[in-house]
Amino acid sequence: MTTERETRYWGVRLGEGGKYVEHAKKGKYIAIGWNRLGNLEQLISKERSFDDAWSKLYDKYKPIYGGSEVSVGIHIGVIMNFIRVMKEDDIVVVPDMARGRALLGRVTGSYEYSDNWGDGCSYRHRRNVEWIVKEVSRDDIPPKLKASLNVGLTVFSLERPKQEIMLLIGGGRLPEGAKEVTKTGDELAEVIISRLLNLDPEKFEHFIKDLLTLVGFEATVTQYISDRGVDVIGTLNPEGLANITLKAQVKRVSGQIGNQDVLMLRGTLGTDEHGVLITTGRFTKQAQTEAEAEGKKPIALIDREALIDLILEHYDELDESYRQLLSLSKREVPLRERFYTTLMTR
Repeated sequence: MTTERETRYWGVRLGEGGKYVEHAKKGKYIAIGWNRLGNLEQLISKERSFDDAWSKLYDKYKPIYGGSEVSVGIHIGVIMNFIRVMKEDDIVVVPDMARGRALLGRVTGSYEYSDNWGDGCSYRHRRNVEWIVKEVSRDDIPPKLKASLNVGLTVFSLERPKQEIMLLIGGGRLPEGAKEVTKTGDELAEVIISRLLNLDPEKFEHFIKDLLTLVGFEATVTQYISDRGVDVIGTLNPEGLANITLKAQVKRVSGQIGNQDVLMLRGTLGTDEHGVLITTGRFTKQAQTEAEAEGKKPIALIDREALIDLILEHYDELDESYRQLLSLSKREVPLRERFYTTLMTR
């Protein structure tokens, strides 16, 4: 049984200052640079996992363009969004603020590459689009959408202002082929976990580090590879009373974590150090028993449900890049519906 994929909303920049917007408008396409990477069609194969494709792209990108690990991770994420995550029928907004406008379209084709397209645009990685609204004046772009278009990325999520985009397309009606699906409760949890699983392992560790920082720890990620079972180390000093050291092992998996991981993490702990296992999956009963074993140093366990609750609790404080990845929206609950009272009745 297949689940119908929800429509996603993207922003795509076409050159500095909208250099190639007019080319894309006439040719009905969107495009990105990084030409020296060559044809990336082999990375979109269904037989190749997302993690494997990410790793292969990293191996191509790093020697050519260099940069810090964070910078490389961001750029690879942008490219992967364009060539693989973006799908047909997704909606794109192309800002052209230099000319006071934006274009709105629907993706109609998969990733394509050519060494020479022959149309004056130097960007070689492309996707075909159908322009739904060829031009929207700057003055007609809703403030929430306009603010979202200021993100300094080539390809970026526009899930947060999607209602405003829908209004621009057609008075609040979805375009043909698009379907709006709202996820809450357990379905929302599945979406959050799915999007976290799309992160490469190292970037996921940085996400957990940033999340622990929001909780109150001064956290750092250990050297990737050969980290001896510890991915993140955090220090908490409440009111300057005492230093609490927390060592975290991060598991970005969809399955279960067993007691071996509990034993491994416990083996890294010093006398006054604490340990926590954080996973997008779940823990076996054996792992839970071992973590709380009498006479042994306890290990805190944060499974997918606890992780989701932690993310939702601190969602507004997350970095913008993480909020774009998760693309969650809050429902405004009327003030009088936030409170209740209990009356005795017969």
